[in-house]
Amino acid sequence: MPDTARLDPVFADPARRRLMDLLRAYGILQVVLFHVLHGLSRFAPPEDLPAIMERLPRALNFAWQPDGPDVIFVVSALLLGVSLIEERLATGRISRRDYLVKRVSRIVPLYWLAVALFALGQGDGLREVLLSAFFLGYTLGDSSVVPVGWSMEVILLAYLALPLAVEGLFRLRRPGLWLVLAFAASGLVRYGYLAVSGDSVARLLPDLIATQEPTRAAFELYFRPWFRLSPFIAGLAVAWWLVMRPGWITRLEQSRGARITLALAALPILWLAWGLPIHDERSWVYAWGSERFWALYWCFTIPLTSIGVGLLALSGLTAPGGSLGARVPGPWGAVSRTIFPIYLFHMFFLLIAAVVVFRSTESEALGQANLWLVLGTFGLTAALSLGFGLLLNRFFEAPIQAKLRARFAN
Repeated sequence: MPDTARLDPVFADPARRRLMDLLRAYGILQVVLFHVLHGLSRFAPPEDLPAIMERLPRALNFAWQPDGPDVIFVVSALLLGVSLIEERLATGRISRRDYLVKRVSRIVPLYWLAVALFALGQGDGLREVLLSAFFLGYTLGDSSVVPVGWSMEVILLAYLALPLAVEGLFRLRRPGLWLVLAFAASGLVRYGYLAVSGDSVARLLPDLIATQEPTRAAFELYFRPWFRLSPFIAGLAVAWWLVMRPGWITRLEQSRGARITLALAALPILWLAWGLPIHDERSWVYAWGSERFWALYWCFTIPLTSIGVGLLALSGLTAPGGSLGARVPGPWGAVSRTIFPIYLFHMFFLLIAAVVVFRSTESEALGQANLWLVLGTFGLTAALSLGFGLLLNRFFEAPIQAKLRARFAN
């Protein structure tokens, strides 16, 4: 344990907060674009899918993969980790009550609204509704009433675990080493599952696109909370080093070359995690990749994403003026603030946007999809979801948060 720690709050500079907003905005917008593309793969005539993939540029490879939630997980753990570590240093303790009230008021009322609306629309049974409402759909079952409910379950479990993890780090002699070991274990447990199950993942995504049903291996690795821990550990590790390693961080702040090196190191890592054309069974990667390669890929793609995003965040947060966060114009703060409303309800607006952009309710029209139709659907979905999210934040989310925090926080 270091004798000294950072004295000024990490996010005292608003530009650093804007960088976090930018990363979270990327994460949620990638989710929207991912669902646009996978909506096409689900509802367009199957015989048109190869032509659709041919018409879309390889620059959209990243959008076929569900990496947006992992970006959000890294940033959330980083922000909360910094807050908890700074509180522990300043007061000698963590107020678990205040922390839990803030987190519960942030996520539970909005999620319960989504559960109620989706359950009414879908006619779900009482068991499914209760499991979803208590964030246990994928812990004790195999589904959630809300289409993206799996990630809300993961987030809440991580929220509950983070204060305990921070307290534990303060009690360890070598907390950095334990973070590295925990991160390695989070990837190895995925590999261990595949080794024991014997399931093939060599065509995991093409089979999902073709059948619209995940294999058992795909289901387990994607939905189970215990297989999605890497981003939270990575975010907490970056938070720890930002606060508890001031000498190292100061050297980064003073060395432009070191910051550029970190950012450049992140690029090939993220390309490997996001850039391969794994959605297209005719691509070179399927002719080249062996069963062992695909097992390693699907086990470590989430840890690789976590490392890459963590390196980018560390590089940006130690740059003067927050670097990228201060220089890229856009409504990133608004998107970040409404991330949960956008995430929970964007599916509905995606349907509306697709009808408007494709000018048809017939699935055959989707077979004509090209880059501009995809981007138009994405842009309209994002805009409608953001507008709805701002209204929901103002008239539902924020008032309930204020009342719960005033009533239950110390």
